[in-house]
Amino acid sequence: MAEYSSDNLRIKLAEALNTVIYGNESVTVTRYGKPVAMLVRIDTDQRADSTDEHE
Repeated sequence: MAEYSSDNLRIKLAEALNTVIYGNESVTVTRYGKPVAMLVRIDTDQRADSTDEHE
């Protein structure tokens, strides 16, 4: 699992997203060394359901 500090994530957001999308890997976001958030890939079926709700 990849890990980015919140400061570093601002600079490398595209890299982090590519890790999630193409590397099928979760990304943990840390602040002051503690995990505070996680980027995870959403299954295609879930994305389709989510899109339908916003229309």
